[in-house]
Amino acid sequence: MRPNDEFSIEAQAQIVEDWFAGSTPAGTDQTGQACDTGSPYFQYITGNIRTGST
Repeated sequence: MRPNDEFSIEAQAQIVEDWFAGSTPAGTDQTGQACDTGSPYFQYITGNIRTGST
């Protein structure tokens, strides 16, 4: 994924929503499983969102 500072707050919220719901937006490598810790979205959330680097 791109660095966190390249996403707007709305885009960051969409990443969290898609990961939580297990959505698979076109053009992403989201796994399709809700709250999947193996998802690249989870890596982004733990490395950026949860650390407060928004």
